[in-house]
Amino acid sequence: MKRTICAALVLLAAGCYSSYQRTGQHDATVEPASDPDPDPDPDPDPDPDPEPIEDPVIDDPVEEVCVETAFAAWRVVPDVLIALDRSNSMADTPPWPPMWDTIRTALDGITEPPRDAAIWFGLLVFPGPMCRPGDPDPVTGCGAPVPSDINVRVGPDRHDEIETELASTSTCGGTPIAETLEAAGRYLNGLSDHHEKYVLLATDGAPNCNDALDGDSCTCTSSYPCSFANWNCLDDVRTYAILDDMCADGIKTYVLGLGAAAEWEAVQAAMASHGCTDDYYLAEEPGEIARALEDIAADVETCQIEMYCSEVSHPDEVNFYTLPGPVLLPRDTSRTAGWDWIAPCGPEVSIGLVEFFGVDCDLLFADDLANLEPTSGCPTIGG
Repeated sequence: MKRTICAALVLLAAGCYSSYQRTGQHDATVEPASDPDPDPDPDPDPDPDPEPIEDPVIDDPVEEVCVETAFAAWRVVPDVLIALDRSNSMADTPPWPPMWDTIRTALDGITEPPRDAAIWFGLLVFPGPMCRPGDPDPVTGCGAPVPSDINVRVGPDRHDEIETELASTSTCGGTPIAETLEAAGRYLNGLSDHHEKYVLLATDGAPNCNDALDGDSCTCTSSYPCSFANWNCLDDVRTYAILDDMCADGIKTYVLGLGAAAEWEAVQAAMASHGCTDDYYLAEEPGEIARALEDIAADVETCQIEMYCSEVSHPDEVNFYTLPGPVLLPRDTSRTAGWDWIAPCGPEVSIGLVEFFGVDCDLLFADDLANLEPTSGCPTIGG
């Protein structure tokens, strides 16, 4: 659509800009008139009966019209791959309800609509398919995930798929966090949606399942002696290195330590630090787990929109309106309300990024931008 905002007379020294009860002032320049001849030649023989002089005819003033044209904009959506521990201990702690049931219920709540449109979720459970429920073989129980084992691929509206997948999954095996994160990183790096990318790691233990470690000298994650079962050695160094690599690739990791994971708080904190979020959560009761997941979801959700800069005439000629009305949302560089540029359009920028703040963030994104109208072509109001 196009909207005419203001008409200004070019003969005036200043123009007006009025839009929905908000007015801004714009400068205009008028060339000065030429100075009169300081010594004009006198008329030696003035006409004693001159003809009457008519008033000069002045053309109607030319109008300068400011026209806004609507352009397309879309919400910035993050990708969140849930890496969920299904090791044998998840069926045991807390005693009731089992942690496995508690976390599945909590994840069902966090991924339901409309959030599964604002965040693109995916699911990877570990250990992988080599792990067979009830299998006593700890090596088999440490079966490492690989990229093809992504249980639910990241995308919009994944709630039902995640719910169905978790309902048919049971617990087994150890805690191969390093291999799981490595697989998660490869998968997310292979996506071409250009979204911000996160892993939400939920585990009730510490990383193990590395049979290359020395069982006689390692820190053991089990009461069963690691000298006889080195796959229970703490695999922290390799895990931190993988998290560092993921972070360098732009993939950040949140850590949710469930139940008995509190015994390994230092490891949970270090994983979050190497995962570049510095956010780790320890939770045991259902309410605590639900609140932790809500905090993480709120942290990754954004009030940002993107647009093609080819549709924007100039970054200083962009305005946003809410419907019905429409009502102007002014730019606010204090970032307490309204909007501001995060990545302004320019010669080297093909996709611009804008963020909304305060109450305007809450109102606009509650209805998924259905009532937002972006326009280009008239000077931005606010600052």
